[in-house]
Amino acid sequence: MEISTILIRKGGLKRRQKVGKIKYTTLFGILLLSVSLLVVGIGTVHAQGENSTQALPRLSTYENKLVDEDNNIVTLRGVAVHDPCHLELSGYDPPFENIFAELSSWNINVVRVPIHPGLWKAVENYAQEYLDPLIELGKKYGFYVILDWHAIGDPLTGVALDEVWEQSWVETESGWIQVLGILGDAARPVYDSSLELAKSAWMKLAGRYGENSWVIFELFNEPITWGEEPDNWEGWRDSLQVLIDNIRTVAPNTLILVSGWQWTHDLRGFENYPVERDNIAYVGHMYPENSYYGKWENFFGFMSKSHPVIVTEWGFDPTLGPGCTREEFGQLFLRYMESKDMSWTAWCFSPEWGARSMIKNWNFELGEEGLLIKQALTPDNTPPTISIRTPSDGATVDETVTIEGTASEDVGLLTVEVRIDNDSYQPALNVFDHSYCSDNWSYSWDTGTVPDGTHTITARVINASCNTSTVSITVNVMLQLGDVNGDGDINIIDALQVARYAASLNPSPFNASVADVTGDGNINIVDALQIARYDAGLITEFPPPPPT
Repeated sequence: MEISTILIRKGGLKRRQKVGKIKYTTLFGILLLSVSLLVVGIGTVHAQGENSTQALPRLSTYENKLVDEDNNIVTLRGVAVHDPCHLELSGYDPPFENIFAELSSWNINVVRVPIHPGLWKAVENYAQEYLDPLIELGKKYGFYVILDWHAIGDPLTGVALDEVWEQSWVETESGWIQVLGILGDAARPVYDSSLELAKSAWMKLAGRYGENSWVIFELFNEPITWGEEPDNWEGWRDSLQVLIDNIRTVAPNTLILVSGWQWTHDLRGFENYPVERDNIAYVGHMYPENSYYGKWENFFGFMSKSHPVIVTEWGFDPTLGPGCTREEFGQLFLRYMESKDMSWTAWCFSPEWGARSMIKNWNFELGEEGLLIKQALTPDNTPPTISIRTPSDGATVDETVTIEGTASEDVGLLTVEVRIDNDSYQPALNVFDHSYCSDNWSYSWDTGTVPDGTHTITARVINASCNTSTVSITVNVMLQLGDVNGDGDINIIDALQVARYAASLNPSPFNASVADVTGDGNINIVDALQIARYDAGLITEFPPPPPT
């Protein structure tokens, strides 16, 4: 059964997609789910106050995509907010209504809410006090809400980040000293990595929010092994499956997100030990400090070929040092995620978190990261610009030509392609110079692949909103007769190549269109001899072809 769908995404980042063959059993399951949602209301958090927004459709997975109940492909774009409990205990209590209202102007469709395990342990009725209001705001503003169990550490040993690093780091990082002063040892370790604690918390969270169609569960923020490569992927996979099985007893239909190792930027072990449960997506986290361009595909991007991958944390802060700027990381990583059509939430929409804060204050003044994120999310109907710098329009070219130009776009998410005449478009080479508003591109063209005469070069640029611009020029291709290897000279090497061709030895490189120097319609030893005579100075031009 072929079902054609449209990707639904707030903002300008839109693509038309098609979900391929959908099994009838899947459709039947979706039908049963729809009926069950109409009749089951127990445990659902109900809206309080004005709420005219209908709940978002539940998400599930199909191949490497997220789809809603009508099989529309959904790509999530949004931000993480501050743990509401941590924010309040740190002495800041901005109305989350204002935060969600501001974010609604950013055209997001998802918000990620971190839950620190230490605070969950220490604060009675954490969910009721701090999560219920945000869940309802998500419904009101039409946002999916990812509940993130914000543990950092080794889940297989239970050793948390703040038990390995000095306690003083935690107490000075992001306002923890005041929070721990209020809650004391009951909140330690704040990044508690115990799987038993996670299981207990998720059973409560699943029972409370499992019927809310717009809620998504992220099981464990950042698993880490200390000072070594993770070697127990099977154990982690098995632990995740046990946790998922427990959750499914009370929340059978909720989309669940699972993390890899090493601050969640490493998913490689899931190739051999995939999580063998339905309706799960994999999670990646990427920051300049733990990644570079060459790692993205090898460490986590490869999974998006077969499974949904959601980058639930990424960001940058120029104050953190080299490689941490918009040009060196933020813009490039956005391009990469767009090329894979990944869902993502950026960290963090709070001025109180310190590094990688999108906003400078609660007036929502934007920092460098916030500027890039908001621009990437804003609807964009303005096409990018593109130009061809060399060769010039009307130029005469031969041999191998480097076509060069520039392309520019407000956000800088660019794909540049080149085609010759009516051939298919090919990607430009070595495109980006990391410039925010303007990118250089180049394309190498072997003119020996086309006959002499006038040809059209067209360059096309596409931005993240699928706005397109093109530019074209014409050039005259005039190849040098006898230069069969295309090195710009006519010499004994060309003569030898022609002789090899005549002997059916398949020389390379070899441009047959300039090899018939006698013009008799054949490429043979006579042509090789004429090229050798030219190289020896015995002739200064090739004789005209014989009369017909």
